[in-house]
Amino acid sequence: MDTITVKTVRGQLKRLTSIWIKISPKQKLYQSPNRRLIIGTSNLDFLKGANVLDIGCNQGLHSLMLANRVEKVTGIEVTEGTYKRALCTQKHFTSLGYDSENVSFQHTELKDFEDFDGINAILACCCVYNMNDANIERFIKILKQCDRVVYQTRPSANGRTKDRSKYNICLEEDVVKFFNNEGFDIVSHEYSDTKWPIFYAKRR
Repeated sequence: MDTITVKTVRGQLKRLTSIWIKISPKQKLYQSPNRRLIIGTSNLDFLKGANVLDIGCNQGLHSLMLANRVEKVTGIEVTEGTYKRALCTQKHFTSLGYDSENVSFQHTELKDFEDFDGINAILACCCVYNMNDANIERFIKILKQCDRVVYQTRPSANGRTKDRSKYNICLEEDVVKFFNNEGFDIVSHEYSDTKWPIFYAKRR
């Protein structure tokens, strides 16, 4: 099976955008893979062979780019319109001949997500730090059975988001402390083109 790469996605973006507009016309369009997210598919090789939970999967593009790198991907999305876009994205790439049978999407909040047996890695881009305590506590519960995490937060220059939680996982120093306390080491710390920090954490 050919790999779905950033180049592949960008080649299909115009067609996907026209489909997305029909599904949820009032929703803001994101040019995915968004420049503030993971830029190169080489970044996703950090999760190779894992059973991955993609938290806040958006239109499902990163989940689908993981398809032939990992054992399984479960993408969860709380916004109904975005969830429908993820299903459409998967259907579109299947029609092009890409196999994504190991990718599934669920419309749910993280706190209500129960099907996490066997998950051993997490992809969380620009979402967890903005959640309330109930969602973050479920994140921590799932994290305890994982050995790898790719986590993205806001740039420090943008300051802290509105505080809705007792957990400090927004600023870069907060993220490092949080993962260290949960038994992880930060093995890589880099930035997207628009300076959004990306952390690669591995259980020590």
